[in-house]
Amino acid sequence: MKKQIPISNESQLRLQLSTEENAKHDQLQKKYLALEAENEQLKARLAHFESNIAMVSESAAPYQHSLIAKPSTVATAAEKIALFQNLFRGRTDIFAERRQKKDGTHSYSPVKIHFWDSHIQTKQKRWLCGAECKAVPLTEKILEEHLKGIRTIGVYPLLLDETCWFLAFDFDKLDWREDVLAFDWRQVFFPAYCLS
Repeated sequence: MKKQIPISNESQLRLQLSTEENAKHDQLQKKYLALEAENEQLKARLAHFESNIAMVSESAAPYQHSLIAKPSTVATAAEKIALFQNLFRGRTDIFAERRQKKDGTHSYSPVKIHFWDSHIQTKQKRWLCGAECKAVPLTEKILEEHLKGIRTIGVYPLLLDETCWFLAFDFDKLDWREDVLAFDWRQVFFPAYCLS
């Protein structure tokens, strides 16, 4: 059995400080490693966003229009349609149109060429389109009618591959200003337009 050697108060203090410093060092080392890992994740995320932005920029190039660069110029009908298509690009195989219901309210529904013989009636006495009913594609003529106020249409922003070219945030009611201020705009990684 070994004989314990008494430790002086000064030696005990040094041993205690050394133990505390080691614990603090271990904590700082763990925090450093966690921050290093987070940094790598953020770098990978940034690279992903940058590649997506590059891909979007390349695919958007045919839709860029000189009117965006020179908003003070007077635009022709074709330029206005091109600008609309650039800002509100969505599906072109289908669009919706605003319609007035019998009770005076309005709703949007897809525009289709109907073959009434193919329609099916549900148990709730509601008619559903049959297989022969076809969606009307969105054309420049329809967009021109929309811009002239002849008809009110809506685009389908979610594409078939589940991507989209634009998002719309609708802030309304009496407290819309607080909602706008509360929205975390740092999460928006694309050009934003504010229409009031």
